[in-house]
Amino acid sequence: MARVVTRPAHRRRGLGPSVLRALIGEAVERGAVAGVLRATDAGRALGWKKHSTLAECVHRP
Repeated sequence: MARVVTRPAHRRRGLGPSVLRALIGEAVERGAVAGVLRATDAGRALGWKKHSTLAECVHRP
């Protein structure tokens, strides 16, 4: 899943954390033992730890 956002009118209601917890739960049930979250500072507030900065790269041969 990519580019998930919450529209401004619906922010600060707990929707983001609820969706993320549901996705994490599903991933764990399917055997995931690690995850990668690319997030804004607001997204990082959900308890994920920053390990490195992600650089976006595009290759077009």
